[in-house]
Amino acid sequence: MTSASSPTIEQLRLPEDERGEKNWKRWGPYLSERQWGTVREDYSEWGNCWQDFSHDQARSRAYRWGEDGLLGICDRQARLCFALALWNGKDPILKERLFGLTGPEGNHGEDVKELYYYLDATPTSSYLRALYSMVGIIPLFAVEVLEDRVLDKLPRFKRRMQWFLEHRTDLARHISYFVEDSGGEGKRLLAIPSRERLERVLRFVLDENEFLSLHGVRSLSKFHRNHPFRLDAVVSFTR
Repeated sequence: MTSASSPTIEQLRLPEDERGEKNWKRWGPYLSERQWGTVREDYSEWGNCWQDFSHDQARSRAYRWGEDGLLGICDRQARLCFALALWNGKDPILKERLFGLTGPEGNHGEDVKELYYYLDATPTSSYLRALYSMVGIIPLFAVEVLEDRVLDKLPRFKRRMQWFLEHRTDLARHISYFVEDSGGEGKRLLAIPSRERLERVLRFVLDENEFLSLHGVRSLSKFHRNHPFRLDAVVSFTR
């Protein structure tokens, strides 16, 4: 701790920056979260930036007027940018930016579909803390269970579902069939993940040492309280 008469390091840095002696604010969290689908990058003939530059194109098209990234930092002019790049070991691309939809693609207009928070920082950005939330897994729970007796009352829907199971085997894994007890009624589980994957996710979500709390589902697993992911970055520069 510092006494009332002893200034902190940040209190010493700020006057140095104001006087131009040191460029303490050259680097900071200035990197944009979104550059695709904005008027800055609209080169369309009809003036529709949303349709001209989609999120899907962002990974293979170069920006002209800026950059974007996940919880990134850059210099004041965004000449050198640093940000996280995530990979799950399977996808053919790295995750380098927030996922989002353009205006005509979603029912809520122009927005991103992930949650992230800037939690703390010093005035010169010598310390920055942010949270990239896992609450985005909640859409996985959009499920529907249909009993056989209900399907029998919906013959047209049942025929279409049967056609789907037979002809779209690539997507049929999202519809599981199970019987809860011997001799019981059969049920269909409609879900984004397969039943096995959904059960695997729920083991973490319903674990009080992970996501489940007294007030609902945590945005970040409790596991990371004692096992945080830490990234130490040292950036040096000369005048």
